[in-house]
Amino acid sequence: MASLVFSGDIAKELSGPVVTCGYTRLDGRSQGGTWAIQTEDFDFQIIALTDEELASPSVILNAKRPAAVSYVYKRRGGKVKAASDRTVAEIDVDLQNVVGRQTVHVKGTLTCPPR
Repeated sequence: MASLVFSGDIAKELSGPVVTCGYTRLDGRSQGGTWAIQTEDFDFQIIALTDEELASPSVILNAKRPAAVSYVYKRRGGKVKAASDRTVAEIDVDLQNVVGRQTVHVKGTLTCPPR
């Protein structure tokens, strides 16, 4: 389930069962987690490759239209964190265009069922 608001260079509200959930299988055990959303306009992911990264996961937003633009969380201000049981990721951050000055603010939660 998602409850997200995007504002700034991309403005959109997303809610409901649009999240794809996953995790990494490393050294014989489940680690980290991913929360992903794909829309016609963009792909959005919160990613933690290991359990240690759940406290401060990476965030990527790849816009498809009207132009192909990538935004990332540069770990300045705001917060993004994920529960150690991989059920909830919370976000309230500005994402920066990787080659420009545009920003997208993302706020809300992504919820996955327990594993």
